Amino acid sequence: MSYTSHLARVKATSSWEGNFSNIEMRKLNAECMAIKAMSRGMERRKRILALLGEGYRILLNHSFGGSWNSKDRDLQYLLKKGKVKLAKQYEGSAINEHLSHSYLKLA
Repeated sequence: MSYTSHLARVKATSSWEGNFSNIEMRKLNAECMAIKAMSRGMERRKRILALLGEGYRILLNHSFGGSWNSKDRDLQYLLKKGKVKLAKQYEGSAINEHLSHSYLKLA
């Protein structure tokens, strides 16, 4: 994908967050953390897919916390089966215009 500017790339890759109000985003974040605390298995994978089906994306390996480990077995299973895929989201940064984070979204 070619973007005309750094800001266009940031806006295009983070537009999914604009689909939710602050209250909805807080509820989805709480649901995400509740799922993360569950034991591994089919029920957890179903809830992950349901969450992603609402348009939410799961943040992977973010150093400031609140993210999932990319080596999580349920996430690896869903990636292997092709039910989810990785996406990059670029962030606005004065230091590095290529700053990005990895997210999971529905395939």
